[in-house]
Amino acid sequence: MTDDDSVAVPPSGTSTDLLSVSQDRRGGAVIVRFTGEIDLSSVPSVRAAVTAALADATPPDLIVLDLTGVGFLASAGLAELQLARQLTADQHIPLRIVATSRVVLRPLEVIGMAATLDIRPDVGAALAPPYDAVNEQRAL
Repeated sequence: MTDDDSVAVPPSGTSTDLLSVSQDRRGGAVIVRFTGEIDLSSVPSVRAAVTAALADATPPDLIVLDLTGVGFLASAGLAELQLARQLTADQHIPLRIVATSRVVLRPLEVIGMAATLDIRPDVGAALAPPYDAVNEQRAL
């Protein structure tokens, strides 16, 4: 796969008209974009997408879950984001979430997940190195 190739992630056994998922790679980052609703019926598609991203990424690669197209985030979706955080941490792969809408951010804040996730306002910001890494490079 080249840096700008885009692939559709196949659903894992269940299909839903409520969520579409796409994945592409940009440099050392695997970007997964979700559009629609993340609820109990679409969680298998989210899990398949995260699993595919994990298979495509190796440290120090980065996985970015772009939720800017999500119009509804149910508790099942929150649980799946928590699982994604754990799976990426287990493989030492950084995870960044792109989210700007209240529909996504508010549930994350209410249950305290916003403090445990690296949430960025757009994909460009998600692809930027951490501030500390930039300062370390400047000091060299």
